[in-house]
Amino acid sequence: MKNPVLSRRVAQAVVPAGKQRGAALLEVLIAFFILAIGLMGLVGMQMKSLQFNQGAYQRSQATMAVYDILDRMRLNRKAAQGDEYEIDWSSSASGSSVAKKDLAAWLAFVSGNLPDGEGKIDCDSDDVCTVSVRWTDRFTGKDGDKEELAISSQM
Repeated sequence: MKNPVLSRRVAQAVVPAGKQRGAALLEVLIAFFILAIGLMGLVGMQMKSLQFNQGAYQRSQATMAVYDILDRMRLNRKAAQGDEYEIDWSSSASGSSVAKKDLAAWLAFVSGNLPDGEGKIDCDSDDVCTVSVRWTDRFTGKDGDKEELAISSQM
């Protein structure tokens, strides 16, 4: 003998196949949509990571360039104290002296390794020289913004 209450519950739990059509496909589409949003977030984080990496690389190149010319100036201390190494932004160095050759090699390194790279050296009367390097950071700044690194050292 069938239990009428139990058979009514079973009948209510079983939905005819015609009313379920497309429900599984909708669930799959929603899952893909959520997955796509997550993947877009990962791509965005990867892009930011690459941008920060590039900025750190450029700062490292600028630091190496500053210490390179400071070492060259210490090796040729007499010329450094005689202001032969002084140079302004967007200037070029030409000549046959050791100081001018050092400056030409340094400016070539700065402009070759940094986007729109420029260098400046300024020494005061107390033989404290400030070496500055500036470049365009395409990733973190607005158009035309320049990053700048300046280090001072006693000659």
